[in-house]
Amino acid sequence: MIRRLLISLTFVVTLAAVGLAQSASSSHSNGRIPPEKIPQLSTRQSHSSKAGLTGEFGSGGQVPSDNLFLRQALISSTGSNESLGYSVVVQGNVMVIGAPNAYAGLGRITMCTRANSNWTSAWSCPTQSNGSNIGDGFGASVAFDGTTLVVGAPGTTVGSDTGQGAIYLYEYNGTNWQPLAGILGDSGAGNGFGRSVAVSGNYMIVGADGFGTNHEGKAYIYEKSGGTWNSTPVMTMIGASSNDHFGSVVVMSGSYAGAGGSDIDVGGTDNGEIRIYTLSGSTWSYIDAYHGVQSGSRLGPTAMTSDGKIIFGLPGWSSGEGIVATWSCPAPCSSPAGFSWTGDISNPSGTNSGNFGTGVSFDGSNYALSAPGISSGKVYLFSSSNLNSPFRDLGPDSGATGILFGSVVSINAGVLAVGMPTANEVPFHVTGSSLGGGYDGVVYVFQDYTTTAAGAVVSGRVRTSNGAGLKNAKVTLTDSQGSVRTASTGSFGSFRFENIPVGQDYVLTVGSKKYRFSPQTISLTADLTGLEITAGR
Repeated sequence: MIRRLLISLTFVVTLAAVGLAQSASSSHSNGRIPPEKIPQLSTRQSHSSKAGLTGEFGSGGQVPSDNLFLRQALISSTGSNESLGYSVVVQGNVMVIGAPNAYAGLGRITMCTRANSNWTSAWSCPTQSNGSNIGDGFGASVAFDGTTLVVGAPGTTVGSDTGQGAIYLYEYNGTNWQPLAGILGDSGAGNGFGRSVAVSGNYMIVGADGFGTNHEGKAYIYEKSGGTWNSTPVMTMIGASSNDHFGSVVVMSGSYAGAGGSDIDVGGTDNGEIRIYTLSGSTWSYIDAYHGVQSGSRLGPTAMTSDGKIIFGLPGWSSGEGIVATWSCPAPCSSPAGFSWTGDISNPSGTNSGNFGTGVSFDGSNYALSAPGISSGKVYLFSSSNLNSPFRDLGPDSGATGILFGSVVSINAGVLAVGMPTANEVPFHVTGSSLGGGYDGVVYVFQDYTTTAAGAVVSGRVRTSNGAGLKNAKVTLTDSQGSVRTASTGSFGSFRFENIPVGQDYVLTVGSKKYRFSPQTISLTADLTGLEITAGR
């Protein structure tokens, strides 16, 4: 279903065999957007939960055997043709939703939060921000990691370059989300910088799928140093073939990153390809490349985890039936030989037009895999312990048409968000209910009924010996089995862990080149916030 390309490379090399050039670019001309020019995240009610759609998923008010409930429906209350749910990411008690066509193309993001992980805790969505100019497409992509939020606006015009693109960065200071800065794409109309974004710790990757005379595409890796995101990338990757649209897909987790797209031709037409990179010290290096074996496989949708699991969706495989391939390489992984195929996940329906693998998301325990081409769409949930059959499949009520349920999926710790940016009706329980005109879009939030205490929050601030917030320190949380979670402090020294299992002890340590901190042991029984960790004198 999927084949790996084995390619050796040195620090700077042109990969002519696969049409990729990469280097630490010195000619990169990205500009920086000052914080005062960044759209503010303000408190406004931009979405509302639809009465009658909160509660059990299923008929007769019965709890389904797998305890999965339809918790809420989030619909637009500000206008039509917004494409709400074009991008969605959920992490812990925070969810960010993009609507790039809102306000005649300015675009908008909405941030939703909940008080805790109890299934009865409703999502509230009062915080939003929108683009500055018509056509910006603000919210076409979103990425979120702890205290950092990245928003792509690939339609941004700079000077006379329409669609040059930009990204905007926000950081949580423990109380509010503050604008940090923005980065403009390389000069050139139609580059689409910000078409895709991903962030993990002190690094982020950004795609510009329209870059180049013939839309070869490009991707960039950026680093946060000293609490500031540098506008010059530490690495760039360029597609060399016409209409590759390289960078239409990017992904990042821990010390792994990937970039590619479904239009790339490798031994066929529109096989799709993703190239994988790993971080060692402060240097990103190419490891491997994966592409669909069949023409038209359109490999592209990708998810990865920090422990080396990589999931590829091939929605065009076998005339549109679709398939999902899983690989792994336990960290630290620095060579192609370390990767091994761990299995394919077949389309449960076997429908040739299902496009299974269009949406892929994995939270370390469960897979959310979508097939929007089956009738009005399906989302299948698989356990990592059983890839042969899903433990649940979700689909619209009969009669709902053309909504492409599952176009976008995001799963994390018992919460599943499903985006339908082309939906013009509410597909569950109130089939045929109009959204008010045009393709407004809908986001549905499903939640595990049993997650009354799925995990706790551990957060606080790291301070220097004189009491100032220490940015860019590495905070590590280690459980009794030796599993490690890490987070980096923001500009004000803030850090945050979410979905930490309760009922056990953890060792919390802080790493800094300049300051020394004593390890702390904490017994976690509920949310633990407001920790103050100060360097020794």
